[in-house]
Amino acid sequence: MLSRLRDAPLLMLSRALLIGSLIFAAYVVINLIDVRSRPRLQVAPEFNFGNRKPGDLVTIPVKLENIGGGRLLIHSFKASCGCATVDFQSRDIPIPAGASAEAIVNIKGGRNGGKMSVEISINSNDAETPTRNIKFAGEFVQ
Repeated sequence: MLSRLRDAPLLMLSRALLIGSLIFAAYVVINLIDVRSRPRLQVAPEFNFGNRKPGDLVTIPVKLENIGGGRLLIHSFKASCGCATVDFQSRDIPIPAGASAEAIVNIKGGRNGGKMSVEISINSNDAETPTRNIKFAGEFVQ
């Protein structure tokens, strides 16, 4: 009986380690499954629209691709200036995993010309990068 009392703490420790290991393994598996089921937005970070005439309207199609496992929702777009707008018909409509949608960015050039740089922020349900910034650059020349 004395040996059983001596071995009891060791047995309790072994059980605690086993239970802890099982809980940790379950946590790892659940997180791996969760990461694979998250939506991920992929979009080109920069667009160069080259040289245009002053006052021209530049129209640039932008591919928004869901490279994750979950459904991607595009919530909003925000331009760094009033010279740019975004046409996107699928706002808050899920983009399935592996699919893509297209947004049209319109940039109105100034009358005086010169170099122009515009940034568009995209807000989505991408868990890692919910706000993605895209840069558009070019020059309006006579």
